[in-house]
Parts: sequence; structure tokens; C-alpha cells
Amino acid sequence: WLKRSSEPCCSPASIRTMSSKVIFNAGMTCEGCSGAITRILKKVPGVEDINCDLEPEKVEDRTVTVTGAGLDADDMLAKLEKWAAAAGKTVSLKSKE
Repeated sequence: WLKRSSEPCCSPASIRTMSSKVIFNAGMTCEGCSGAITRILKKVPGVEDINCDLEPEKVEDRTVTVTGAGLDADDMLAKLEKWAAAAGKTVSLKSKE
């Protein structure tokens, strides 16, 4: 006999919100940094376009804008945090839509 559980199959805590546009603040200092970020994010399912903005004078104001379908901002942030730790850089989630 199979026992049915009264628990829902997916708890709210395990459901992630998917986005179509995610923006990160990234401590990119050069095109090598933006290239590394682009290579990392290209491997993420749903990513269609990545724009690394190196123009702002202050490093902390530089952004990475990712667009696509069903983007998991938390997954991308975890991947970028791993890069940031290895490269001695900073990264944070700025916004998601």
C-alpha cells in the first residue's frame, strides 16, 4: 500500500522565482573580468544576452545585465560569487524583473 503524504509536493521555500532580466553589480576592473563573467553566464540555461558595462568610473557602479527566459537569479549569483571569491572581486544582485 502507498501512503499519501499530506505535504505539498513543492514547498514555497523550494520554489524559485524566474526572471527575464537580472542586473548584478560586479567589481569588474577590465575586459578580462567581463569576459570571465560572460563565459560563466553563457552556460546558464535561459540566458540569451549578457551586457557588461565597464563605463562607470567607480568599479562598484559597474553592472552586468542578463536577459533571457526563465532566469534563475540565485543560481547566477552563486556562480558569480564563486568567480568573485577566486578573483578577489565583489558581486551582488542589483535587481530582477
